[in-house]
Amino acid sequence: MLAGAVLAGSALRLLSLGHGLPFVYNPDESSILARALSLASGSLNPHNFLYPSLFFYVIAGCVGALALAARATGRAPSLAAFESQFWQDPTTVYIAGRSLSAIAGVLTIVAVYRLALKAGDRSVARSAAWLMAVAYIPVRDAHFLKHDVPATLLVTVAALASWWVWRRGTARDYVVAGVGVGVAAAFHYPAALVVACLAVAHGLRARESAGAWLDRRIGIAGAAAALTFFVCSPYVILDFGTAVRDIQANRAIIVSRAQQVYGMFGSAWPQLEILRTQGAGIAWLIGAAVGLFALARRSRVTLLWLASFPVFFALFIANTWPFGRTANPLYPFLAVLGAAGLAWIAGRAGRYAGVVLTLLTIAAAAEPAALSWRFVQLMAETDTRTLAKGAIEANLEAGAGVAVEPYSVQLNTSREQLIAALDAAHVTPERAGRRVRAMLQREPYPSPAYRLYYIGEGGMDEDKIYIAPASLALRAGERAPATPCLDVIVLKRAAPHGDNPLSKVVPAYAYKVLEESPFTDPAVAGDGFLADFDVRPSWNVVRPGPVIEVWQAHTPCGAQGGTP
Repeated sequence: MLAGAVLAGSALRLLSLGHGLPFVYNPDESSILARALSLASGSLNPHNFLYPSLFFYVIAGCVGALALAARATGRAPSLAAFESQFWQDPTTVYIAGRSLSAIAGVLTIVAVYRLALKAGDRSVARSAAWLMAVAYIPVRDAHFLKHDVPATLLVTVAALASWWVWRRGTARDYVVAGVGVGVAAAFHYPAALVVACLAVAHGLRARESAGAWLDRRIGIAGAAAALTFFVCSPYVILDFGTAVRDIQANRAIIVSRAQQVYGMFGSAWPQLEILRTQGAGIAWLIGAAVGLFALARRSRVTLLWLASFPVFFALFIANTWPFGRTANPLYPFLAVLGAAGLAWIAGRAGRYAGVVLTLLTIAAAAEPAALSWRFVQLMAETDTRTLAKGAIEANLEAGAGVAVEPYSVQLNTSREQLIAALDAAHVTPERAGRRVRAMLQREPYPSPAYRLYYIGEGGMDEDKIYIAPASLALRAGERAPATPCLDVIVLKRAAPHGDNPLSKVVPAYAYKVLEESPFTDPAVAGDGFLADFDVRPSWNVVRPGPVIEVWQAHTPCGAQGGTP
């Protein structure tokens, strides 16, 4: 049964792992990999602490091992050649990075099985493993080069290590549990809340002898956790000012914004809605509620230990912006509680309890399994942005002026435009960042390439030139600003954002020549499927990506650019 769960979970996580490539449409993936690759410059300081550093180091080590393997097998004669190959086609590197998430997701199934054995018998563990194997949000997020799924594995392992503190309590057990907490926190700051399992385990052990709360072993565990975190993410301390700045910036986006919109603990309901409609489904959640009751009747201390982390973590994410991915660490514990509840219900069936538990597990797993399979099917299809890219390059001459929105169609920027962007940023090509220098040195240079502009209010990217959306809107008026001449404007629209406002103003000076839609019937309203949004995959959607609109200017300006 465990092998079956692992095989099913592996299939769901490994199929379509190369989705989108060589183009990357999830902004978190590209930023995480860029930060990891920046370590190749010689400094171990990532200079960015929105996340702790350990995941960057793991990714950098994975890419380094891949480069050495390519050199040993002759696929890349030198590390410079490997880097050049990456800028031409990053597929292999992204597959390797995503594989880490997928493997972590599969190992989490086994860890959940072991965790369930601490709270129940083998039948509970089998049911929990199957629930974890098919859970939609963990399956979805295992397809991306991101920290959420690996951090979930580490949280589960740290919780397991704390169980031995409770049951055996040797100094070694405390050290191992402390190291587990430190490693989890070095992957993802909120994962540090798994210290609650360690604290409860120590408290349960302390009941057996007076004064045990002051046992030096809990101090050893705390020191082990702190030291491990420092070793695995040292520059959070060594570059403390930058770390505080980044953590505060992240808090403003994730926490402050949520409290302004939803109020204190107001994100709890949207998070529960994501769990109900996508992550677990109603049957699984009912089983988890029954599991709380069943464990409370059978062993309140076991429930206290098992529920300590998910309670504190749920309180935390109830005050953060409701992203489905943030709840990943809850799923192992929900799987155990759900399996315990299903087993308690099945136990009422007497000698048929085993058959009933199997049927109940199938019923609880059906909805998340169907969503996971639909996700795998969709991600195997070509993204609308990739289709639009092919159509544009087949019909638009190189050097033409094109405006695109961020995270939309990924066209090649001409070498001349890159240099112009550097000039605008007052940076010489020799002093540009490693990534931009590598892009300029590509041989052969990707073709066709365009005078590419990005629609937005600006950013910190030295290789991009931005056009304010208001400028595109005013071009239709009598006093159009001196914006660059554009031949083509590429717009996107997809829920949850709704229609693109520019679609109403661009027709004044351009006409639509192409629309790539993800829907079976474009006339039917619905949500386009974007894997980095919490949008339930629909059968009305046949491929991932937003609706892409390509607009051709009435008066094209060609490769020379100039005045509109």
